Amino acid sequence: MVVIAVAMDVQGAEAARSYAERAGATYPVLVDSENRLGRLLGFRAVPNTYLVDAEGRFLGRVDGRQAVERWFQEGPEESGVPLTAGRGDRRFQPSPEDLRRWLHWAKDDPEAWVELLDRLFPAEAEGAYQEALQNVPNDPQVRFRYGSFLLRDGRREEALEQFRVAFRLDPENWIIRKQVWALEHPERFYRGAIDWDWQRQRIQEEQTSP
Repeated sequence: MVVIAVAMDVQGAEAARSYAERAGATYPVLVDSENRLGRLLGFRAVPNTYLVDAEGRFLGRVDGRQAVERWFQEGPEESGVPLTAGRGDRRFQPSPEDLRRWLHWAKDDPEAWVELLDRLFPAEAEGAYQEALQNVPNDPQVRFRYGSFLLRDGRREEALEQFRVAFRLDPENWIIRKQVWALEHPERFYRGAIDWDWQRQRIQEEQTSP
């Protein structure tokens, strides 16, 4: 069995590195700076544990630390651990030629459209994001993707505003919420232990603010 962790952090690998080092991780730790897994698998908070078999098929989510440990110790069949339903076989990866064939109809789905343009024509990506947001200004995931794009381009304040709007549109999304916090107050996340008391206080302030 192989363990791979994915850090959800819009600020990239260097920002997430301290968490892996403090945890003493001995397995690969990847970084998802665009919330791709959150959109793909439908989760809005972390942590989560997902299982993929040796053939690359997505099996589903395992809930609870004890269930995860039993699954690893005894194997998927012997453990009897229930899996939250998966979302199909994720082995398929479209080729650039496939993406070009699909581009003509992708405008009907703004998020898919900007995903394709970002892969195929990165120089045109910002215009694609802006046009997509004119069509779906209340789509938090498109806002989040645009914010990630702006952050990669070094436009931190513009990116932060997009993340704030995305959070207002999806206030139960803890991934987006914590990206906003980490950008606004990096000292609470990347310098020593996580300040859980500060996070609880911040939640109370957000709940009582108009």
